[in-house]
Amino acid sequence: MFGRHIKKGTAGYMKKNLNLLALCAVLFLTLVQSAYASDGEGDGSGQGKGEPLTLTGTSIKDGIADGDMITLTFSNNVINSSVRENNKKAFILYDGDRGVVEIDVIMADEQIEPDAKRIISVRPVSGFSPGFEYTLFISKNIQAKNGAFAETDTEIRFFAPGPAPEETSAPAAVILPEAPSDDGDAAEEKVPEAGDGAPAASPALPAAREESRNPENNFANIPETENVPQSFADTGPRE
Repeated sequence: MFGRHIKKGTAGYMKKNLNLLALCAVLFLTLVQSAYASDGEGDGSGQGKGEPLTLTGTSIKDGIADGDMITLTFSNNVINSSVRENNKKAFILYDGDRGVVEIDVIMADEQIEPDAKRIISVRPVSGFSPGFEYTLFISKNIQAKNGAFAETDTEIRFFAPGPAPEETSAPAAVILPEAPSDDGDAAEEKVPEAGDGAPAASPALPAAREESRNPENNFANIPETENVPQSFADTGPRE
């Protein structure tokens, strides 16, 4: 009788222990699943390896970049060491003329900043030109830690912050006179027609030219020798 009572008590104790162990196992599996989801394999909404990688947000507001870089947020971990180098090659920045702009692709250290595992920033090396248009290309080859890829390439058009430089008008065209003809013929001067049989008058010339035509006027203003100092009037040989 006593032995049966001890045996019954031992069975009840073991049953309670088994129930406790089962509860601990369920809690452990729940914690592991939560850690698995928060590590970039999902976002807690059921999105896992079977879902494509998607872009969920950017720092571009109303078509204008917010600051000196573009910050991109994805649905999964895109900075893990297993995909880090691949994803650095997934971005191209074009200017308004479709020229390639040199960029830095910035990723946090997952071990130091685990909350930034879905974030990648793109910054032009020489900065944005205020008010200019740019296009950010994101390749569909960008990959998440869980192996998911984007379904398609993505292009984002935006403008750099700040006013665009004012356009300067082109200088007015300068019309140059025509070059003289090569036949060597001098242009004929037009002489006024003579009226009522009067001889044609020579065209008026400046005073300096008129004086040069009259030999008597060439020296009219030069004082006579007697009024000139001796040093200038004596032109004979000196002893």
